[in-house]
Amino acid sequence: MIQILLTYPLNNVLYIVVVASCKRNQIKYRYQPRDNMCCFAWFPRRIWSNSQLRYALVVLNSDISSADRLIKLWNGAKYRVLVDGAANKWFKLTQETKKDIVDPIPNLVTGDFDSICPNVRKFYEQQGSNCKVICTPDQEFTDFTKALQEISKRIPDSEDISEIYAFTEYGGRLDHIFGLFETLFHANKIKNLPPVFLVSGNTIDWLLPAGKNIINLESES
Repeated sequence: MIQILLTYPLNNVLYIVVVASCKRNQIKYRYQPRDNMCCFAWFPRRIWSNSQLRYALVVLNSDISSADRLIKLWNGAKYRVLVDGAANKWFKLTQETKKDIVDPIPNLVTGDFDSICPNVRKFYEQQGSNCKVICTPDQEFTDFTKALQEISKRIPDSEDISEIYAFTEYGGRLDHIFGLFETLFHANKIKNLPPVFLVSGNTIDWLLPAGKNIINLESES
């Protein structure tokens, strides 16, 4: 089992050191070593493992090229969110693969709704109180950032969510891609929000906080 310790000294030089492994049943945990520098350990491949992680899933508006992976994340999530135009794609996918999806109705549909189809919006509005449809017209933030703000207010305390996975496939306009990473910075300032990971069919991306970071590349099993 391999771990990579990343440190960021004042001269901005990146050091990579192989260190011993340690187990935790979530993607991130924090601890305080003897030198009093904040340390964070990460287990990104556990996203695809069978461990009992308690996470929320946010589906962003992008093409779905890895439907199997998206469905696996959806089925395991404790709280599920569709962001604007993602509702169109998810609605279509659920019509095509109903037998593979556990409870296709999300807990929250949100965004400025410039992309969601009227019939899809109406469908989710008719799904009862367990499916909230919330319009967020503020143009100062992206729909992704606003969705995280809504999540921080709406996830029940009883769910004990430890991570948030935002599913998206990279492509299209470069400013949209930069907007995703910008949201990771905004997420750190949102109260009561767990760590946020960008997940696609091929990558897992997240923001490393200041301090020491250990990335554990253990197997998915």
